[in-house]
Amino acid sequence: MIVEYFPKDVDNGVVEKALRTLDYQLILRPTVVADMPSNSIWFGSEVSIKEVKLVAEKLISSGVKIKAIRPFNKKVEFSDLLIRVGADPEVKNRPSLTLEEVRGKSSFTRDD
Repeated sequence: MIVEYFPKDVDNGVVEKALRTLDYQLILRPTVVADMPSNSIWFGSEVSIKEVKLVAEKLISSGVKIKAIRPFNKKVEFSDLLIRVGADPEVKNRPSLTLEEVRGKSSFTRDD
């Protein structure tokens, strides 16, 4: 499993620190949305719901305000086994997901 993250000052190191505690390969990429805290998780078709939940729970427990968890809408490099953590301006006004909401999900869709 590969986790991809776009470090940014507004995350105050919290996201990267949380991700480094997981037993996944972490790839850091140049930041695209620098002025918005990480708020979303995307994942590939071969990533299990259990793995997605583990990443989400770790981030939420660390204080990260995750507002959306969804599969990629199109194939990207290494996407089948990839979990991406980043910022999505489209969901910035949504309420943050709770641990209970994440744990209660049996799947995540593009509409989530």
